[in-house]
Amino acid sequence: MIIRVFPERTSYTPVDSHVFIGPPMFSAMLPPHDEVHISCIFTWDKKKCAELAYQWDAATDKPVKLGGLGGPAFGSPANDFNPGMYIKPNIVFTTRGCNNNCPWCGVPKLEGPLRELHIVPGNWIQDNNILQANQAHKEGAEMREYKFRGKRIDNGAWESGGIQIGGLPHHEGMAYIIDKSTNYLTPVDPATVGQLTGYTDDDNNELYEGDIIKQYFRGAGSIYHLSEIRYYQAAFMACSLKTKAHTPLHNDTNRHYRLIGNIHDNPEIVERRCGDEKN
Repeated sequence: MIIRVFPERTSYTPVDSHVFIGPPMFSAMLPPHDEVHISCIFTWDKKKCAELAYQWDAATDKPVKLGGLGGPAFGSPANDFNPGMYIKPNIVFTTRGCNNNCPWCGVPKLEGPLRELHIVPGNWIQDNNILQANQAHKEGAEMREYKFRGKRIDNGAWESGGIQIGGLPHHEGMAYIIDKSTNYLTPVDPATVGQLTGYTDDDNNELYEGDIIKQYFRGAGSIYHLSEIRYYQAAFMACSLKTKAHTPLHNDTNRHYRLIGNIHDNPEIVERRCGDEKN
């Protein structure tokens, strides 16, 4: 496991338990880790990041890398893309580099010529120049299905498909699920609308906003978190119903999910929703 340290928090900074902003806490309170990476994006943060590297080196007996693999200000190479490592998991790169050599741009120097990467789930593509990728790659980057669901106004059944909010005369504020094969619009309760996350649980059930899951961690035995899936700070998160802590949904071997219901059909599970003002 890698601790990633950032000089300040931005809207792109990941939020998992191995992310720290600024100096270290007490050594005994640090999570288990193999390395520490000081991520430095901008040259004006170089002095601060160098100081952070010195402070973290005193707090751990593990290697501390200034720049890690997320520090272009120090010339760190931009090789493969590991979602969720240095930016939130829903923010992705599908290519690295650029074949242009514009004199004002540092991308060719840092990343080299354009190369296509394995496409991972996400909905904010941050490629420097995706237009230089071949057509098959660009189509693949657009293949993620944007699907929504909502409960029908007439009978309360779930519908899934495309989404339209308002847009019809005298129907402002209404929500409609669109059948993509017929373009038929079904009115649904706007409060129940949720987006498909692109992730599945251990039984291959699709996970939507508003679902309630049991979140297990490898090696934790019977310990689990009962969590609500939310879209929060530009990423799909599992929000613990007990602690209100947010953990990004992620496809890795350490994390397991099991769908047990949703906040609309199973209100008895949820005493207080994540995001309530009283939380």
